[in-house]
Amino acid sequence: MIIKFTKLSMLALLTSAAVSGCGKPSKQSSENFPNETKVDVAPTVVTQTPTTNEILKSESQSIRVLGATALKSQIDAGLILPNVSAALVNESGVEVASSTPGSGDSEVAKDSLFIQIPVQLLGHGHLFGGVITTVSDKESSTLGRLKLTDLPPLHVRPFIANGQGEQANPSVVLVGCVSKCTETSEQQGLIAFPVLGQTPDNANIVLDVAKFGESLDLMSVLDPGGEYSGLKTIATRTTSVDMTNATIVWDVEHKMVPKDAVEGSNPAVTLIGARYYLKLESSLNSAFARRKQIPGVGFFTTSNSADELITRFSQTDFNGKPIHYFIKNVPEANKGAFAASFDAWNKTFEEETGKELISYEFISDSDPKGALIVTGDARFNVLEWDLVNQAPYGGLGPSMASQTTGQTFSANVLVQGPTIETIYREWFKVALDAQELIADGKSAEADKLIITTRNKIFAKLGDSKDLPAQQLKLGSKIDFRHHAQDARLEDRIAARQDFFDLPQGETYESYMKGYYFGLVTHELGHNLGLRHNFKGNLLATADGVKPSGSIMEYLNREFRHKDSIGTYDQMAIAYGYSGVEPVRKDIFCTDENVVDAQNPTFSAECSRDDATNDAFAYFGKVIDRALDRVVAPNSVEAPTWTVADLSREFSYSLTGRIAYGTSAEATSKTWLTFAAANRPRRASAISHYVFKEIQDQLCSATIRNAAEKKSTPEAKEATLKNLKELDAVIEKIGTDFKVLPRIKCY
Repeated sequence: MIIKFTKLSMLALLTSAAVSGCGKPSKQSSENFPNETKVDVAPTVVTQTPTTNEILKSESQSIRVLGATALKSQIDAGLILPNVSAALVNESGVEVASSTPGSGDSEVAKDSLFIQIPVQLLGHGHLFGGVITTVSDKESSTLGRLKLTDLPPLHVRPFIANGQGEQANPSVVLVGCVSKCTETSEQQGLIAFPVLGQTPDNANIVLDVAKFGESLDLMSVLDPGGEYSGLKTIATRTTSVDMTNATIVWDVEHKMVPKDAVEGSNPAVTLIGARYYLKLESSLNSAFARRKQIPGVGFFTTSNSADELITRFSQTDFNGKPIHYFIKNVPEANKGAFAASFDAWNKTFEEETGKELISYEFISDSDPKGALIVTGDARFNVLEWDLVNQAPYGGLGPSMASQTTGQTFSANVLVQGPTIETIYREWFKVALDAQELIADGKSAEADKLIITTRNKIFAKLGDSKDLPAQQLKLGSKIDFRHHAQDARLEDRIAARQDFFDLPQGETYESYMKGYYFGLVTHELGHNLGLRHNFKGNLLATADGVKPSGSIMEYLNREFRHKDSIGTYDQMAIAYGYSGVEPVRKDIFCTDENVVDAQNPTFSAECSRDDATNDAFAYFGKVIDRALDRVVAPNSVEAPTWTVADLSREFSYSLTGRIAYGTSAEATSKTWLTFAAANRPRRASAISHYVFKEIQDQLCSATIRNAAEKKSTPEAKEATLKNLKELDAVIEKIGTDFKVLPRIKCY
């Protein structure tokens, strides 16, 4: 929403006191987690009631939060002087008998909420933004993945704007730049808070934050037709206010019902809440060093400033660990793996920068502090095992940063723990049951069990939809960021349908310890500023003990429990946090560099789906394994698996192999590992070699004649049906890449 005005009248500004940080944490020892540190934090969230009248203090600041009845009482007592007419006060939710301040028996709206702020806050630089923090629906992953959707932090200054016309209401307007901002950029009025009055000494003004909730109906603009959520907004209100760490926060609740609900039908209600913040810029580190992106390492960058600056935490020294995380709801059995992730990053920082960066503490779901420290709150860093909502990702790690410096001031990780536990327990159980069936000579039954379980898992995870194109905007250029839909951040629970055999020698407990360590360390890497690195697997050791040189790689289930911080990650941290340029600039690629049918000449070595330090051979093994299942060449029985069951495996492995042929001319000179296996080095020879390998594999006599070996007409028919469907897959991918004549078998 853009507020247009022609004249600003700035109130006299007072010199604001210096704002301190969170304070120095007192380290407490823990038998289980020796690096755990407790930090005293006491949010005192003031909720909306008509009689609310509370003062919140933070460092040198204080604000008063008032319900509608309390506001009327303040006016009647002469403690607040309305500076608007009766009609305009009525519009703001307070009814008075006349325009005389405090006269008559006033009636007030019960759901109004107001804050009294000191004039000295006006004119100073603030960061403004908002984050979706709560979704009442516990079943829908479509709605659950809305959590942490946010507005990129905007740099604003609050001023008093004169209303136009005799009855116009003055407002506090947040004035700032919305895109490609520099010191000389045009400033716009972005958001307005109606001003209801001031204290007699003119030191404080009263704002209507309930009206803010009404004017910024997030969900109605984010999803105007209910195409994504299936819902429509019927009411919006501001429900609470709080202030700590030089930051005012307030919650806006959207009451929603099914979009086709008939009036009077008593439909089911969904509540979606957003927490907005106004944070003093002076609370950030004034000595923070701005740093630009360079080749060879990948960081997230600012989106609103003219210069793209990498985003990262400040290393300000508070007991050596200035960045404190609250870890919520993690089950006791998994705390060790989570703590190990934080400790691993601290070890990396100590090696690369000379000091640790992070402190952390666990908060159980029964700890009252857990309800006050909300994931997405701009005042905190929070990692949450999500007990409330479902989403199709395994982990999500967005952060918020100053757009003028790149300093990260808040970061969050959501982990879909309950869903992950359900899926992986089922995987291990079914795999063990299948092993027993195979031992009893019941291979077909084992395959059916695995297929049924896979399909059930992926059906459950497959109900999320894409957001419609229109999203919430401030002005014409600033979108809310839907992080759970951002491939740069999302670690999906089931990116590949690769639940095959169990990793050798692993129990559920030992596997999950490694899995959670890798997941959390990866998401914390995003919080620290790091982008994905899809070349990490090319640094894998030949024995598979270290499957990647980067924790920011995607690894499938065969390898991900072995993942750890690698050479690339250390190099990236050294640059981001110490300014040391990378020694190697050829071991990084990220999401926008990934090769696919739309970008067939991008490097084949940049793939989300590859593994091992010989990715071409790895893709070949995936195809062999899938072919063995869909034609069963060594059996006289009908194959149990269909091509549809393995569509994802065929798709990513064929894409991965074909890309070596299509990208050879443009990128083969930059490849790191392809030629190491005594393959051709000249681009034209590489292309010929690749497509011959693919065609020989897909069109081999063993595969194509498998149907002739079947013992029954039904088995032969099932095999031929799979071969026909396989040819359709080959044709589709070959056509997309424009290489069909070089790989078809018919």
